[in-house]
Amino acid sequence: MPGRVSKVFAALTVVIIVASGMVSLVVCAALGLIGGALTRPSPPPSDPLPRMTPTLAPIVTITPKPTATRSRMQTPVPTAVITPTLPPTPIHGVVPPGELVEANRMAFVVRGVERPADDLVEGANDFNPPADRGKEYLLVDVSITCLKDPADVCLVSPLINFKLVGSREAYAPQILLLDVPRLLEGGEIEGGTKASGRLAFVVDDDETEMNLLYQTVMGTDQVFLALP
Repeated sequence: MPGRVSKVFAALTVVIIVASGMVSLVVCAALGLIGGALTRPSPPPSDPLPRMTPTLAPIVTITPKPTATRSRMQTPVPTAVITPTLPPTPIHGVVPPGELVEANRMAFVVRGVERPADDLVEGANDFNPPADRGKEYLLVDVSITCLKDPADVCLVSPLINFKLVGSREAYAPQILLLDVPRLLEGGEIEGGTKASGRLAFVVDDDETEMNLLYQTVMGTDQVFLALP
């Protein structure tokens, strides 16, 4: 009998130990769950959505900048009045036709005149223009002698040195004519030698008394030779 009691007691002891272990496990698990629940951070309260307050756009008023106005006085523009250039007047008189006159160390003489010379000029070359209506070509045959030493030269330019002076106008020589016989071209004349040729002009066909003018570049020396 005592042996059986000892076995029963031993079996109860094992059951108690097992039960105690199980209880301990359950308690530990329960404590873990409780601790986790206690230590879990609570989510922060969600902020309420901000209330959108409508913002009115500022009204911009553009004011034009005042500009200064200038009162400009209307000044009348003077009208240009073209005054015709009067032909030069012979101060020391006019040399008669065929007579020799000296100027700028040269001697000049008018040997003849051909008027009208339209047929001669226009027939010399097709590129020579005809004279305008109321005008005509005139050729002056002139001889020029250089009075300087043979080692020196005289310079003559038809366009610069000569004009044909009429009653109302001073006519310039026509220098762009082609193939006109003996047309004076100008240039150098050796001292002691003579050059001759024709000067061509387009003049009013009613001109009567005309004089050939020779003058230096600056106009300081000039002579007038009457046409025959």
